[in-house]
Amino acid sequence: MNFSISLSTAKHLFVDACGVANGSKCNISALDYIHFSLIGGIAEVLGTDTQSIVRQSSPIDAFEDYEICIKAKKLNTFISSFTDESKPLKFQFDENKVIVKHGRSRASIATMSCDSYPIPKIVIPNGFQFSCDAESFKSAISGIFYAKANNDVRPFLNHINFSINSHQMKLYTSDGHRLATDIVQLENSVDDLKGILPFKLAEMLLQAQPDGTLGFFFDVSHFYWSAEGTVYGTNFLIKVFFGI
Repeated sequence: MNFSISLSTAKHLFVDACGVANGSKCNISALDYIHFSLIGGIAEVLGTDTQSIVRQSSPIDAFEDYEICIKAKKLNTFISSFTDESKPLKFQFDENKVIVKHGRSRASIATMSCDSYPIPKIVIPNGFQFSCDAESFKSAISGIFYAKANNDVRPFLNHINFSINSHQMKLYTSDGHRLATDIVQLENSVDDLKGILPFKLAEMLLQAQPDGTLGFFFDVSHFYWSAEGTVYGTNFLIKVFFGI
């Protein structure tokens, strides 16, 4: 299995997913890898540390279906070291490794079968719980981070509280002494919805710097945001701020 992609496409597909996998502190060795699949010309890359999830996808010029896991740290280091967009990134898969080339540079990176990889099931709903403009949301959460608690014994103070009514989302952070709030206009929403937006999910959003419209959804285990083929998720938090 061989294919070539641009450096920008490679960074979009692999860097964030590898960063989540590379940050794993659990004892599951399979999570040192990212999961790569190619189905019908659409490449999908997933990285997880059991608490956070990143799933990226992009069409590429390859039409042989394929599935493998790739060692995250070395792949991330190799791809991130380049800036020359004029040269493609070439992938050549063998039985237990992938050779990645960029110009005269090359790296041999370990691969493994997908059989032992714990692939999270992410089902994007037909309608998001709420959606909004990315710039407005990034501006709001970055402006209220200062008031949240850090490692408080009351876990709900370590995150961002939200409540939604009439297509408006009110955001709160508090460490028990300070309170910061902001309001985001929503493009679409479920009314009378309130809960906790995990801090890690908001932090990942600010790091990724998405554009356009953000769609948010959650299931019994994870809270997600999605934009243009990208999905980020973290463990779901049920508790809410009491008395606000």
